[in-house]
Amino acid sequence: MKPSENYRVTAVRLVEFHNLGTTTVELPEGGHLFLLGDNGSGKTTLLDAIHLVLTAGRDMEFNSAARVAGAKDSGGRSYQGVVLRYNAVTGRPYRETGITYAALELTSDSGRTLSLAVGLAAEGMDVAIERWGGLASVPIADLPLTVTENGRERAATPSEFKKGMNDLTGGRAYAHINDYAKAVGERLFGGEEKYADVCKLLRTGKAYREIAARAANYDELFRQLLEDPSRDTFEPLLKGLRELEESKGKLEQIDERAKYLTDLQRESDRLADHRLGLALVAWSEAEAMRTRAEAQVAQLTAAHDAGEQEKAALAKQAVEAHAETERLRGRLAELRAKDSSGLVRREKEARLRLEHAARRTAEARTVAETQRMALVAEQKGLSRVQKDRAAQAKASGDFFQKQAKTSGLSFGTLTDALFAVANGVLDVSTEPAFNEARRVVVASREERTRAAYEAERTSGAAQEAADAASVELKRLTTQGESLPQVAGFATVREELRAAMISARPVYELLEPAPGCDARHLALLERLLGADFLATWLVDADQADVVRRAVWQEGTAAAVSERGQNGAADPSVLTPWLGAYLSYEESDPEAIRLVAAQLVAKTGPHDADFLSLKTWSYRCREGLFSDVKPRLIGRKAREAEQSRLVRAAEARVAEAERTLKAAQKAEGEANRALALVRELEEKLEAVRTADWRLGEDCRAASSRVARAEESAHLAESRLGEQQADEKLVRDELDDLRLQMREAGIDESLEKKVASLERKVAAGEDDERRILEAFGAVKGRLQALADQQTVRAVEASRAAEEAARVAASLADKVPEGETVADLVRRTDADLLAPNADFAMRRERLYADARVAEATIANKIRDAKGEAYSFSFDVANNIIADRRGSVLREVMADESRRLDELREVIDRRSREVFERIFMGEVMQRLYVNYLQIDGLVKRIQRKLAGRRFGSNRYEFTVAPLPEYEGFVDLVRKGHLLDVAEGKDELRTYLEAHREEIMNADLDTVPPLFDYRKWFRFQLKVLVENEEGKVIDRKLKSMGSGGEQAVPNYLLILTVAEFLYHGSESSDPPKAAPLLFDEAFYGIDAARRDQLLAFADDLGLQLFVSSPDQDGVKREIKHSVSLIVVKDENLDVHLSPIHWNNTPSQGGLFGDEGPAVGMTVMEETR
Repeated sequence: MKPSENYRVTAVRLVEFHNLGTTTVELPEGGHLFLLGDNGSGKTTLLDAIHLVLTAGRDMEFNSAARVAGAKDSGGRSYQGVVLRYNAVTGRPYRETGITYAALELTSDSGRTLSLAVGLAAEGMDVAIERWGGLASVPIADLPLTVTENGRERAATPSEFKKGMNDLTGGRAYAHINDYAKAVGERLFGGEEKYADVCKLLRTGKAYREIAARAANYDELFRQLLEDPSRDTFEPLLKGLRELEESKGKLEQIDERAKYLTDLQRESDRLADHRLGLALVAWSEAEAMRTRAEAQVAQLTAAHDAGEQEKAALAKQAVEAHAETERLRGRLAELRAKDSSGLVRREKEARLRLEHAARRTAEARTVAETQRMALVAEQKGLSRVQKDRAAQAKASGDFFQKQAKTSGLSFGTLTDALFAVANGVLDVSTEPAFNEARRVVVASREERTRAAYEAERTSGAAQEAADAASVELKRLTTQGESLPQVAGFATVREELRAAMISARPVYELLEPAPGCDARHLALLERLLGADFLATWLVDADQADVVRRAVWQEGTAAAVSERGQNGAADPSVLTPWLGAYLSYEESDPEAIRLVAAQLVAKTGPHDADFLSLKTWSYRCREGLFSDVKPRLIGRKAREAEQSRLVRAAEARVAEAERTLKAAQKAEGEANRALALVRELEEKLEAVRTADWRLGEDCRAASSRVARAEESAHLAESRLGEQQADEKLVRDELDDLRLQMREAGIDESLEKKVASLERKVAAGEDDERRILEAFGAVKGRLQALADQQTVRAVEASRAAEEAARVAASLADKVPEGETVADLVRRTDADLLAPNADFAMRRERLYADARVAEATIANKIRDAKGEAYSFSFDVANNIIADRRGSVLREVMADESRRLDELREVIDRRSREVFERIFMGEVMQRLYVNYLQIDGLVKRIQRKLAGRRFGSNRYEFTVAPLPEYEGFVDLVRKGHLLDVAEGKDELRTYLEAHREEIMNADLDTVPPLFDYRKWFRFQLKVLVENEEGKVIDRKLKSMGSGGEQAVPNYLLILTVAEFLYHGSESSDPPKAAPLLFDEAFYGIDAARRDQLLAFADDLGLQLFVSSPDQDGVKREIKHSVSLIVVKDENLDVHLSPIHWNNTPSQGGLFGDEGPAVGMTVMEETR
């Protein structure tokens, strides 16, 4: 690698630069520059000029020493103040407009020259500054910074500067200061990134005394000197992590919606299950009725078959008995044949016919009586069923007529149908009326469900409002008095009281002056502001405790130590304040704070504008308001507290009234909903009962019709038999008269009588058999009738079961039956003693609950994005596009899967490419920088003494970062799965810490400066080395304590300028110190200067007494800076060229070879 060319500043030129005017300071051989002079002499102004040229004003603060010294005014030191030569005494600029230049000449170790210049133009203290710059490879004297006009020299305009620069060797002008800064960074300091570190170092060195004084220990000081980690490196990781968090948030939202959809689908499935259960109950009940009816038909068929067998046996017996009787009749006929006229035969025949006719008449009478009794029984059954249905209809009609009045629902069609049934109109169908009534009830139930839901929401909101009002009232009543409306103030107040800290807010220490009315006191509070009045006034020994308490809460309140404002005189600052505040009753320190806040010779005064009361104060005017004073004066605070409590009590009362009304409305809405739900259940129960009673009436009517037909036929047969019997009896009486007249023989008669008795006995047997045959035949007819009724019942039940089964076709798996589905779903329905009514009522109620739940859920806020509608009858939930719920769930599931895939892919990218790649690579570079810096410091300090002390620098990872530092150290090796897992686990464990980093800051985990504890040991001869940290910072004199401070920044600067292995390292090594080496003895200062010289740094030091005439350094220029009565600054240079015999500038020895006192430059 080609050695880098090193430049040193060899001249400084100023043109009309504040009080310094136009001058040139030569730095032969690129020596150090020491500025000596009293405070306010202008030495820092020259340091500011050098700083400005080197950094283009980046992160630059003019006259920082004035602020460090505690000056109230920076001397107008701003760009405008520098250009216009602002006079801090008069408070006015020396000129209205102006142009100024600051320039540096740098010479390389090979003799090359490079000059830098920055120009400033201002047209007023409040007008934006114009800045430009330029570079040229010429001596500083050749830069076109001035123009001679009319025999006088003036600063060149920007256009004149540009033209002149472009004509020079290597010259270029930059109209924008940022372009100039970029050119300086690339030309001298190795590019933009390194240039930013150089600007920070120069700013730090210039304010180093203040920074070192404020640092708690050397560990903290060293961290401030290190290069700031760039957030740009970590921004992609933070962005990626935040994107992942946002994506996970979206994932959680979609997951919540998916859970909502799942719950909704679960309710829909539950409703489907309830409705399926109702269908299965209906099928099981119908199937049970069919099975029972078919069993009864089978039993009746068996009885009928047995009766047929009995009938056949009796028929056979009747035939046999009839044959025997006919044989006896033949013999009887033979005897009667002896009667030529056949009177005996004819008499006998007539007698037999009479007996036969009498039997048939008796049989017909028995049948007619039996049919009449059966008819009466069926008529009684029909009447009973009709009465039951009429009574049921009457009671139901009365109920719904009453409910129509109380509920406001219309049941006119239903009550008309029910009263028609109750009045005997039994053939009317009530089903349409029930359907109409159900539509009315369902509509009302849905409406009242919505009303109940809204009432519940309103009641909940009212409850929250009431609770909030009560909490606010409790807070007000417990705080005791009115407090400032400053965030976190009440919490801090309680904490300080609990800790018995004597700090008090300013407003508590102020009392109004007698005669100061409320309007003006309120105006004073308004001018001061709540933040000021909430300032905590505290003794110095408790100040830090109060600061921690106040600021850890992040409040806007401030803290003021007693005694800091002792010089403020209210009578001078605010002579009018006594009219507002009582100096006798108020705390003097608080009065001084108020006076410092409201500095003005005259206070607010009243005025009128039209009819309005106004005030004016410090060039501001405003209206008096009706607001009362809230904080100043105990009475005002008590009055304000009372007003706040009364207002809070009124809000509580109003909230409770609202809550009571809302709860009442909620109760009424719930009662109305419960009523309509009861009506819905009642309606279904009445419909079921009416349907059953109607079926019973129709069955009974059919039986009565059949019984009437049978009774009428039996009566007809009886009349016919009675007529036949009378004809035969008349014929028998006539024949018996003829026999007596013919004198028929008695023996013949006896024989005939004997045979007739036998014939009669045979006929009795035959008649008995025939009667039994008739009874069996009648019983068979009754069985056939019962078979018909039960068969009809079985058929209807089978039809109902088939209808239900058809509706369940899509629910029954292929290869199964409805019975299989019932057996798997609710086997108890197949039990012989299953209570279908109880199950139906329970399932119907559960279905109604599920319907209401679905209706409520689709109105839930989670469902607003879908705008679901609910088809209750078909249990279909669809969104605004018409997609059913399962399709919507599938869409959400797909979105979930896609988002999870995106998150997984982005997570891998964030971890592997960004974290393991870019971030870990950058952190590894930071680790190597620390390691290299520490080793370089150790080498530079090795063997070097400062006074009697030597110093040793060590570094060790802090325990909380030790594991991460180890991962960073071997980060470039973490390509194996185990290493990746370890790093991924660490990243996940610290995700929140990384993401919670403040805006524009680097997460603490990635701030390499916080990984280590940096220790500086002082090694004293014959003593054990001791670590100088906060605990031991008091060891030794102040100078001994300050030496390590400068060792740190000198070695850090050397590392920045010379420790880089870059192909384009910095080519210059300037370091600025303002008010440097304060309190360090001369010997140690000389050793520090020698150390800086050995490190190759070029120092620019401002100090009251530090000169550069030291044998330890090779070349220097010491400028004695003096300001005259006209505020003009005069510079007297002393050149030092390292003559070995040279004494100190203020020593007893006279001038010697090597030191040259030059004429002042102005």
